[in-house]
Amino acid sequence: MQDIVTVRRQLKLVSSTLRQGKYASAVQAVITALRLMLSTPLMKAEKDEFIGLVREALDYINNSNDIRKLHPEALNYEPGKEKVLFEALIELIEILEKEDMSGVEDIVNSLNAKRDAALAKGQEHLDNVDYDSARTVFKAISGEFPKDGKLKSDIGEKFLTAGCYQDAAEYYIEAVDLDPDALHNYNRLAIAFRKMGEFPQAEEYYKRALPLAPKDPNLLFNVARLYLEWEKWHQAVEYGEKALIISPDFAEAGKLVKFARKHIR
Repeated sequence: MQDIVTVRRQLKLVSSTLRQGKYASAVQAVITALRLMLSTPLMKAEKDEFIGLVREALDYINNSNDIRKLHPEALNYEPGKEKVLFEALIELIEILEKEDMSGVEDIVNSLNAKRDAALAKGQEHLDNVDYDSARTVFKAISGEFPKDGKLKSDIGEKFLTAGCYQDAAEYYIEAVDLDPDALHNYNRLAIAFRKMGEFPQAEEYYKRALPLAPKDPNLLFNVARLYLEWEKWHQAVEYGEKALIISPDFAEAGKLVKFARKHIR
């Protein structure tokens, strides 16, 4: 039996595993998780987490057009009926192993290569300070993959690093809409707005990000930094102190709090 950390990581990678055309591997990740849940005593918090991850993984599998062609019946997790789901997944993986999926995997690999090439070309234009050419390349590849949240996020990151904050914000907004549970996208989008001095918009996305990771010291520090630049000193101290409670050795958070306190009268 694989350890809990490994199984958790595999479940979280189901979406990307499916995008790579590795359908059997994605299904196997859920099977392994169910085996663990059926055979290992888990604390309530751990079990609840795994139930959520399994359901999310099943949603990705159910939404795969290639898998639904071979197995039209949706797969659902119901507490107490883990063995029923386990048997259905075993049946599905047997179907996948019998089906020749090599052609599909070749197509997926080709599409991934196309994305990677466009990202590299766009980065080359950014490195040469040819922003208009970069915009053209990124717009074209983004249009070919309108539902690819990771692609939007990758493009947003490249624009953010290049200091093209408005462009970064536009792509990160799309990424957030496509993947509303991805903390990274909210954080980077808020940073783009902060860099542009659009503080209310940055605050809006931080408020949406905080419920996803309320005890992430880096996220709390970034919120504090927003309020610092906004000159909302009380809020800067509040979130800086929250970061310090979770991570007492967070030197930058300590400096921020000390600086903000000097401006409170």
